[in-house]
Amino acid sequence: MKVPSKWTQRKNKNAYRKTHPECRVCDRKPRWFQKKNEIHRIIPFSVSPIRGADQRNMITLCRACHFWIGHPKGWKSWNANITKSIIFIRKAYRLNVKVKH
Repeated sequence: MKVPSKWTQRKNKNAYRKTHPECRVCDRKPRWFQKKNEIHRIIPFSVSPIRGADQRNMITLCRACHFWIGHPKGWKSWNANITKSIIFIRKAYRLNVKVKH
């Protein structure tokens, strides 16, 4: 397979962001000062350039979740189990949320 061009990657990221605008971890929608949430690749481009434009390899994250969950040890690191981490965090959050009646 051929490595997708930067234009193809950007086009697919924007298409994915349009259909999935909120953060997968905290459900935060983009704020007026942020304009849009970030697209995180589950498998980084540096590991698999061929999957660079594959929308099945993308997750929408807000800036904070992108840093803390997507790149836990700094921007040069990546979370190999990000989908499991997201499931765990969302489940823990639901169990601990208190609703006032």
